[in-house]
This record gives sequence, structure tokens and C-alpha cells, in this order.
Amino acid sequence: EFDLPDGVPPTTPAKPGTTITKQPEEEPLNAEKHTNYRAGIGKLQHLVRNSRPDIGNAVRELSRQLVRPTNSHYQAMLTAMKYVVSTPNRGIVLNPTGTWNGKDKDFVWTIK
Repeated sequence: EFDLPDGVPPTTPAKPGTTITKQPEEEPLNAEKHTNYRAGIGKLQHLVRNSRPDIGNAVRELSRQLVRPTNSHYQAMLTAMKYVVSTPNRGIVLNPTGTWNGKDKDFVWTIK
């Protein structure tokens, strides 16, 4: 769905020392790329909420540019995505030790 750049995977979800700000001198994305940017940010936000809090700061800053994203914002989003893809063993993993019957409200999950 997203053409992630080739090369060495990033070691962080955003380039260290960079600040994601409005880029008034840069051309905004076309309608199709803008839609892809919004979809990509939505997918990253889903990961932040459910399993990858380590990318939260980068995704928050990228999501602040949803109104007028530029190509530099799009590239930063792809960097965050490539980081997630290249680090599948990081994040929160829920590993319950039992099964839930769907009715017992007092069932205790054990998280390792």
C-alpha cells in the first residue's frame, strides 16, 4: 500500500534533531497523496494506541500536519512506517495464559 524507501532501516521513528513544522515554502501534496498521508497517519495512530507507544512522539508531530502536508512530511511518515516494519519485536505483546469464555467478568488476564 505504501512504497517504503529502500536502504538501511531507520534506528528511530524520526530523524534525531529534526522538528516537524509547517513548510509554507513547500508545495502541498496532491489530493491522492494527501489521502494516503491521512490514511498512513491513521494506521500509525492505531499502532500507538494498541501496541507501539515507542512511536508516539513522532506520530503526534506528524498528525499535526494533516491539514497541509508537504512531501517532507510524507517522507517523515514513510520513515516512521519503515521503522515499525523493521522492528517487529518491539512494542507491547499481550500473551494471556488462559482462555476467556466471553461471559466471566472476573476473569484475570496474566500479561507477561
